[in-house]
Amino acid sequence: MIEPLTDSDPRPGLSPPQYGLRTMMLSVGLVGLLLASAKLLSPLAAAVLCLLTLAVVAHMAGNSIGTRLREVGSQKAISQHEPGQWCSGFRRAQAGDFAPTTQLRDRKSPGRKIFVATCIGGTIGTVFFSCLLAWIHWPQINLWNMSLALVASAVLCGLATFLTSSFCEVFSRAVAQAQADTKMPND
Repeated sequence: MIEPLTDSDPRPGLSPPQYGLRTMMLSVGLVGLLLASAKLLSPLAAAVLCLLTLAVVAHMAGNSIGTRLREVGSQKAISQHEPGQWCSGFRRAQAGDFAPTTQLRDRKSPGRKIFVATCIGGTIGTVFFSCLLAWIHWPQINLWNMSLALVASAVLCGLATFLTSSFCEVFSRAVAQAQADTKMPND
């Protein structure tokens, strides 16, 4: 268990953000301009304009916070102790502070089970969704629409089956390893 610090960093932290009436009125005016431009522009152009405005505002806020942190970080620690004493509560991490490594970090080939499950799920999904689409849209169906529906449903169902079966296999391996670790005596 990590021991709590006895002393804390005496340097001042960041103060809460403050803004005046002028700044608030400018930001309300900017939001009003953005909403008015959304009425005049296409939705895509309005979204790009809003994204650009948000990026500029975020950049300005990050610059302000970074400048303040740089100023605070370069101040000397005000303490009654010797220089560097305020951080004496820290200690080096030891092996017991961390959980043991698991097999989840190891990369393995998906294996034959996942391949077979993906093929079966893709096939069943293709047949089901193609029949469903043909039944719903029977008057508009032609060869091009049906072939597109077959390919799309095969790809989507195969991908969904692959992701689901891969997740289930990894989850079952993790549970098996966790149960094996709890049965082993502790050192």
